[in-house]
Amino acid sequence: METLSSFDPPPVAPAVPAAAMSAPVAHLLSETTSAPGYSDRITAFVAQIATASDAVVASQLLHQVSTALGAEGAAFISFIPGEGSQASFRGLLACDSKWCFEYKKHTAFSNDPWLEYASLHADPICASSIVVEDATKQSAMSLALRFGFQSVVIVPAPSSVGLSRAGMLCLGASTPGYFEADGYFTLSTVARGVAMQLNAWYIARVREEIISEAKLNESELQRLRWERKGLNSKQMANRLAIRAPCVDTRFQRVNVKLGVPNRRCAAQLAAECGLI
Repeated sequence: METLSSFDPPPVAPAVPAAAMSAPVAHLLSETTSAPGYSDRITAFVAQIATASDAVVASQLLHQVSTALGAEGAAFISFIPGEGSQASFRGLLACDSKWCFEYKKHTAFSNDPWLEYASLHADPICASSIVVEDATKQSAMSLALRFGFQSVVIVPAPSSVGLSRAGMLCLGASTPGYFEADGYFTLSTVARGVAMQLNAWYIARVREEIISEAKLNESELQRLRWERKGLNSKQMANRLAIRAPCVDTRFQRVNVKLGVPNRRCAAQLAAECGLI
């Protein structure tokens, strides 16, 4: 399934200009975060993201909420780690779309230090606090600098225990040190909700695609639940009153539907996408 094996950035919203981060912000972050109704405005955007009808609408909302947060541009990536083609990376942009194309051309997701941080941590952080010594990873950060992300906040969207899926909201400003100042705590606090809702929206989108394309029935989902719990073919066969080889054959069909190499990966993918 192509949608589960590649980064699929939707179109940048028409409201986002190509040089979205060319002009430095003319205000302090603290002026934005201390304004009356700041948190309420962000909460209202979170509610709208939850009901976004498609990627274009979600991109427009990302642009609007990032501006309301006090950023000049933003990118969001929802990802499910995996081996090779089994990894899934999906994204929304509220910045210069050329960054996305350059990123895909020159950077492997596995070499992105910001994604690495988001996959391992739950707390927001200024990118300047992430120590990177590897030259390949440094190139990913340099690319962001080229496209105006001189000051960056990384906001992880972690998953529940037992799942590896995660999301990362990247907020950028063209003024060096912009986020490393008063107002950061307030911004990072409300930005968590934005990141979590964006990730939930993307997971729901992937789940709908799987349901539509794979057309898994309830018996197949039940076997995936059992696989997730650690039952072997013989144990499943006893519950279904069939032979163990029949269970294996049925799992092979599920693997083909989901485009994964084995039943363990099938159960993991189903769990990551909220199917079981």
